[in-house]
Amino acid sequence: MTAGNPEAVNEIASFVEGTDVSLELLEFGTTYCNWHNQDSFPIYSADALQLFNFLIKDSSGFQPGNYKKFTKALSVFREVNNLEKLNFKELDKFIWLYAKRGKLAI
Repeated sequence: MTAGNPEAVNEIASFVEGTDVSLELLEFGTTYCNWHNQDSFPIYSADALQLFNFLIKDSSGFQPGNYKKFTKALSVFREVNNLEKLNFKELDKFIWLYAKRGKLAI
């Protein structure tokens, strides 16, 4: 986890054998990994998915459920908006606050 390998998320999110990986399991896995490495693991959440649907106009390369592409898309979002100073934990707080204020309501 400290190395930032995204496969750690898949291992955590699929710990229940025979169960499809759901948004809740991905959110749990990414939150756990984020607490151990806030620079490498963005938190996959419903709020973050809404951010992509609401703010990012060209989401052709982004597929919900693909954590590697999600990480890349959020990294690009951070760069384009000059938010490189924020680690993924701080960016998650921004997304959560933005969503809770109703800014992501569609």
